[in-house]
Amino acid sequence: MDGGATWGPDMRLSASESQFAHHPAIAATPGGRVCCLWEAGQVVAENTDHHLLVKWGDLTVAEDDDRFVPRGNAVYAYSLRGADREWVLPETLRGRDLDVFSLSAAGRAPAPAFRVAGDRIRIALPPRAPVRIVARTTGG
Repeated sequence: MDGGATWGPDMRLSASESQFAHHPAIAATPGGRVCCLWEAGQVVAENTDHHLLVKWGDLTVAEDDDRFVPRGNAVYAYSLRGADREWVLPETLRGRDLDVFSLSAAGRAPAPAFRVAGDRIRIALPPRAPVRIVARTTGG
């Protein structure tokens, strides 16, 4: 093995090919799967038969119309149609008490239903309503 990135049973980039911090490596397979690779294999995006999947290490950042985007010390979650699903938390939020709230034009709104277990959060995202997830601060 040369330290390259594996994308699946039919795709592989060598270490020298996978050093794309700002410009992704893009490849298509005979089966119609299109993959992009950013940041030396840490971010992988696949588009197969109108199904989007974006992974960043062990985190799913986007799947079809659902988003779970780590940004700074928070995660922003969103679902176009609404979804009750489980996500892997980024390391900065694992094992911490969390504050979860919806975002609206008026500011913070009540949190959707959620449950944390280990390194995962299950959250019921309402349609078209962004949610912010942060570590609880002392006294909060």
